Amino acid sequence: MQEKLVLPPDYNFSMNLSVMLKNILAVKNTKIIFFAPDEVDTWQSVKQYQDRIEELCSKTNNLIEVWEGNYLNYTLDSKYIKVINWQTMCATLVLGLYDFEKQHTLAYNTFLVSLNRSAIRHKCEFIDLLAKYDLIKGNIVSWHKQNFKHYDFEYFNNEILYIDNINTPTSCLSYSKEYNRGFLDLVCESYDDFPDISEKTFKAIAAKKLFVSVGYKGFYKQLETLGFKLYTEIFDYSFDNEKDFSKRAESVVRQIKKYENSDYKTLYQSVRHKIEHNYNNFLKVAYNVPKEFIDFIHKYDVEYYTKLFDHFKKN
Repeated sequence: MQEKLVLPPDYNFSMNLSVMLKNILAVKNTKIIFFAPDEVDTWQSVKQYQDRIEELCSKTNNLIEVWEGNYLNYTLDSKYIKVINWQTMCATLVLGLYDFEKQHTLAYNTFLVSLNRSAIRHKCEFIDLLAKYDLIKGNIVSWHKQNFKHYDFEYFNNEILYIDNINTPTSCLSYSKEYNRGFLDLVCESYDDFPDISEKTFKAIAAKKLFVSVGYKGFYKQLETLGFKLYTEIFDYSFDNEKDFSKRAESVVRQIKKYENSDYKTLYQSVRHKIEHNYNNFLKVAYNVPKEFIDFIHKYDVEYYTKLFDHFKKN
C-alpha cells in the first residue's frame, strides 16, 4: 500500500472534516498520514465523524494515521483509523530545535520574561493582569498581535510589544536574544481549558529557568505525573485546582508580584536542586519517543522538523 503525507499549512494545523474527506477521496489503496504531532486536536476536531470517515475509507480502501499530542487518555477501536497521541511531543520538540544549553548562564538582570505572540481571549486576560500588577514596564514582555476583537481591556492598552523579531511559527522555534535577561519565565500556556503542555513550558525547564505557567486546571498535577518537581518552597500551587481561568491566573500573578524586588540569586539557590532534577527529567521525557516516530524520520523529511529529525538520526 502506498503512503501519502499530509502536513499542516503554515504549521498551524486546522483539521476539519472537509480537509480529511478531501484527502481520502483524492486517492485509493493508500495510507494517508496526517502528521501534526505538536498540535493537540488533529483527531479531536473530527472524531465525532468517525463513522462517516470509516465508511469512506472502506469505499476507497484507504487507511488513515493521525498524529496529535495532548494529555487525554483514550483508545480508538477502528479498522481504518490509527491515532498516535504523542503526549510529550513538545518536550521532544524543544530537545531537537532549541539551543537550550546556551541558556544555562544565569545572566539575568531583570525580574521576568513573558513572551506572548497570539492574542486569544485567555491570553488577553493574562496580559491585562500583568498590566494591573504593573509587571510589564521594566520587564521583558512581548505582545505581537491585536487580533482579538471581543475583549475589553481594563488595564492594558493593547499595544504591540516587540522585544525581538520572533513573530512567525518558524522563528518562534528558538530562544529570544533577550530571554536570558529575565530571572523568571512567566508562561501563559496555549490553552486554558484543554489538557496540553506546550513547548513554552518545556523550553523554560530545558533552560534551567525558574518558571510559572498558567495553563488548564490540573496542569501541575500532570507535570508531577511526568516526574517533574514543583517549586513549593516559593509558590503555592493550590490554584491548580481552581476551575476558573481568571482566578487561576490572578493567583499566579499575585504570587509573582511579591517576589519582584527579592534577591533573585537567593531564590534560585533555594530551589536549584529541583531545577537540576527537572532539567534531567526533561531529557528523560524528551527522549522517550514513540517507535512510530523513529520509523517516520527514516521515511520522510519535513522541512519544519529537519533539525529535530537530524538530532534523532544522530543520537
